[in-house]
Amino acid sequence: MKLVRYVDRPDLLERRHAELSASTFPPYMHENEAGNRYWRRLYTDFPEFQIALVDGDELLAEAHAVSLPWDGSRGRSAHRLGGRLRARHDVR
Repeated sequence: MKLVRYVDRPDLLERRHAELSASTFPPYMHENEAGNRYWRRLYTDFPEFQIALVDGDELLAEAHAVSLPWDGSRGRSAHRLGGRLRARHDVR
C-alpha cells in the first residue's frame, strides 16, 4: 500500500467518486449545499493536498486537506473555517 497524490495519478481521480464516495457516503452527504458547491475545487485549487491510498491499482481510501493561514494563537474555532477559507482562497 502507498499514498499517492491525485495530481500525480489523474487516472485515480477519474475513478474516485464511483469507487469511494458514491458507495460509502450516506445520501445526505451528497445533498450538502456547501459541499456540492466547493468539493470539486479541492482538486483544482488544492491539488497537492488531495491524496489516495492505493494497493497496486486498487483505490482503498482518500484524504483531503486545504491550505489555511494560522496566526499561531489558540482558540481558533471550527466555525470560523469557512470565513478563513473564503478570505484566503477567494472561495465563492
